Formats: sequence, C-alpha cells, structure tokens
Amino acid sequence: MIETGVLKFEYSHGRSDTDDLLNINNKFMTCSPKCPRMLSSEKLLFLVIIDEYNKKSSPKIIGRANTYGFVDTNIATQNMINKYSGLSHYKYYVELYNVEVIDKVIKDCIPLYDIIAQFQHSMFPHTTAKNPYRAYAQQSYRLISNSARDYINQLLNAEKLIKL
Repeated sequence: MIETGVLKFEYSHGRSDTDDLLNINNKFMTCSPKCPRMLSSEKLLFLVIIDEYNKKSSPKIIGRANTYGFVDTNIATQNMINKYSGLSHYKYYVELYNVEVIDKVIKDCIPLYDIIAQFQHSMFPHTTAKNPYRAYAQQSYRLISNSARDYINQLLNAEKLIKL
C-alpha cells in the first residue's frame, strides 16, 4: 500500500529528453548524495527534472515510479563508479519499478510551480520554509501531502505515459 508521495529531483543538464534515469543491468535507479532512508517501499516517487529550457530553471514532473526502498546494500561499488562516473558523488541509490514517464519533451511536462501554487504550504507537510516555492531547494527528495500526491496522480493519468 502506498503511504504517500515523494518528489525525487533529478537534473536535466539542459537536455530536452526524458531518459535521465540511471539504467544498470536493466534496472532503473535513482541516486542521491545522501543516504535516502526515508525512501521506503510505501512511497510513490514522482520524478522531477530541473529543466533549463531557454536558460530558465523550471522543475517539471516527468513521471512516477514505485521503489523497493533503500537498503544498506544500495551503495555504488567501485565498479559501478568506474562505469558511471556520476555515482562518485551520488553513490546512494534505490531501484525503481513500474516506471512511467510522460511521452513529451521535458519542457512540456507538468510544471511543479503550478502544483505548488495550488497547494501552497500544505503541499510539504514537514517543512518550515516560509516560501513554498523554495521548500524543496537543495533537496534530492521531498515528502508531499496525500492531497498533493492524489492531484499529481490525476494530472499524470490524464497524460500519455510510457512504461519503461
């Protein structure tokens, strides 16, 4: 049973496609610089790319995925780091399944700022940030309210999704 939703932030490096998820040995993974113990199997991850289309940073929800949760063995090995150099900084990972992404370029996906405008502070139940648009700043992942989770799911269900 899904407990609640989590925004999982990735970075697009100015790219306009949606294949940023790490794929190692046919397993999709998402990585972070800190140990993501809060990412349990009861959490639904909403995949967010910080898009830089037209040199404007704009977070976009590109899809969703389930996770098996973080376990202590989900730390990149030296062999993995040798093959994927980005893992040297983002060495903690969780495996994903039921990965679905919107069949659009990133710039045309769901703007996170529109959802924050709808929910304001109630979107992030565990934040003390005064500005809801900055509540996720410098985070790899951010817990969201159940009502925000349901709303994002409605928006995603209205899109054409590709199962990876």
